[in-house]
Amino acid sequence: MSITSQYLDEAVTLLSNEGYEIGDYNPHGVSAWLIQTGSIVAIGIGENELEAIDNVIDANLFDSIQLSNTQVRELMRDEMIEDYLCAGNASEYFDTLNGLLIDKIIQA
Repeated sequence: MSITSQYLDEAVTLLSNEGYEIGDYNPHGVSAWLIQTGSIVAIGIGENELEAIDNVIDANLFDSIQLSNTQVRELMRDEMIEDYLCAGNASEYFDTLNGLLIDKIIQA
């Protein structure tokens, strides 16, 4: 069993909660995405990978890897900030140096 199939039921439920039923008209291709970094595993809903990541961040599911304002200033000063994920409605920075994996689970 693939890791994405382990999360299929939860993905279908999340899509349904957002008003998307499997097989219904979906012109924007809204899908459920499995997002993993380090020990964090989350499911995000979106038209594409970036929107799904933004939604996971806006739901506070990545708070444990959010960089502090001090860390961001130091990384900007050292010109290393490009190595970190900047996402969410507030354009916050997150430590994803251990990798960021994203796979589509299912499209509504």
